[in-house]
This record gives sequence, C-alpha cells and structure tokens, in this order.
Amino acid sequence: MHPLAEEYLKSKSAQPDPDSRGQEIRDFLIGEGLYEIQYSPYPYATDDYPLFDADKNRSYRIEPIPVTYEEYLKLYNAREESRQSQKCKAASRTQTAAYTVCLLGALIGILYLGWAPFIWLATLISGTTLFALSKIIDQLHQIQHQEKQK
Repeated sequence: MHPLAEEYLKSKSAQPDPDSRGQEIRDFLIGEGLYEIQYSPYPYATDDYPLFDADKNRSYRIEPIPVTYEEYLKLYNAREESRQSQKCKAASRTQTAAYTVCLLGALIGILYLGWAPFIWLATLISGTTLFALSKIIDQLHQIQHQEKQK
C-alpha cells in the first residue's frame, strides 16, 4: 500500500487527543447534568466562583465530574444510543392521529348512513394525508440522524 494511503488510514482510525477536546467534554458533562457544585469560602462572587446562590448566600462554580476519555466515550455513546432508540415522537403522534381519524370516520360514517360516502371520503383523504405526513417526518428524522453520525 502506498505510504500516503497508510498514513491517511492511520489518521482516520486514530482517536483524537483527549486534551484537545477538553472544552467539548466539559460542555457535554455539564449539559448531561454530570457535575458537582463547589461553593466558595467567600460570600461574594470571584473570578473562580462566578455564580451566586441567594438561598445559601454563597458564590459557587460548576465543575464536571472527573472522567477519563474512555469513560467520556462510553457516556457519549450511551446518550446517542438512547436518542436513537427513541422513535421520532412527532411521527408517532401524527400516525396515532391518522389512526384516530380513520377510526372515528368509520364509526361516524356507520352512525350517519345518509352521509356515509362523504364522511368516508373525507376520512380516507385526511387519514391518508396524515399517514403520509408521519412517514415524511420519520424519513426526515432518519436523515437527520444519519447526518449527525457523519
């Protein structure tokens, strides 16, 4: 194999330097609620303790829990798996609405036999539209998830 190709493959398969991703890891941990609150010994805000808790009359700072880079990767992957496992709620709700429209339309059409063809036609059109919309939303959600993985 050509040396440039080998070098390219090594650079793509190599893990990024954990020190260069420090702020990203910090933001992730704080965003996921994996942090500790450290109170200042002084009752006023300083550069080290920029936040203030009025209930305790103390300034404080938020420090993420200490994790290794491998632990961070596990936490990150666990979050992504849980996000992926959750089916798009908007698509599910739209599909539920479509089933509801179809069921109610069929029942109302049976109750009002004189108007049944019109009710069933309206139900067919609106139910099919909602089913199509739920599929479109689901497809867009899958595309968005695939783009995030790249």
